[in-house]
Amino acid sequence: MPVKKIKSSGYLTFLSKKKCVVTGSLQFDIHHESLLREFGGGLKNHNDFQALPLHKDLHLYKRHSLGKEKFWEFYRVNPYDVAINFLSEYIETAPKDIELALFYLNELENQKDRWEGESVPKFKSL
Repeated sequence: MPVKKIKSSGYLTFLSKKKCVVTGSLQFDIHHESLLREFGGGLKNHNDFQALPLHKDLHLYKRHSLGKEKFWEFYRVNPYDVAINFLSEYIETAPKDIELALFYLNELENQKDRWEGESVPKFKSL
């Protein structure tokens, strides 16, 4: 069964007012991270509720060349915590797509234990 794209223009607009989660820069790309098991490597369908703002150079030259685990470990950022914080803040704005946002917030919270340790994230096998 193919996985469909999960789109939320409201959430992407919300993220466009944030800063890069690594550098704090206001100049960033929206990176669609695959944090949930339903979205694996090479899958071209994106879930906007897993998107994170990343400085353009980090996004293009580091994240995609290092891979997910090495990138987040190198910068000592837990993408689950960041995604959960952004999504929680978005939900407080009472968006039109609140039900879908709540569903993905719950999914992220259920899978955030995929990281070993607290300061240096490493993926556990599922």
